[in-house]
Amino acid sequence: MIIAIIAAVPLSWHVSPFLLGMPGGYSFRLAGIVAVVIAAGFLLIGARQWMLLSDWTRKYKAYKEQQKKIDEKLDFEGSTE
Repeated sequence: MIIAIIAAVPLSWHVSPFLLGMPGGYSFRLAGIVAVVIAAGFLLIGARQWMLLSDWTRKYKAYKEQQKKIDEKLDFEGSTE
């Protein structure tokens, strides 16, 4: 979120004159709205990435458990034949 704020505030100051249609004309209200929209976008992207990574982590843990079970079944060093 800190990165979103660091990127959003300067970006909003550069974007707001183009949205108003007048170069050099800054609007504090529009700059604030642009900053909030950019920060919200970063927040949504972060939430999506978190959901995808948590799903991947769950699948990886299941894979490692299954791999451990298979390794126990195929344990040739532990067998005494």
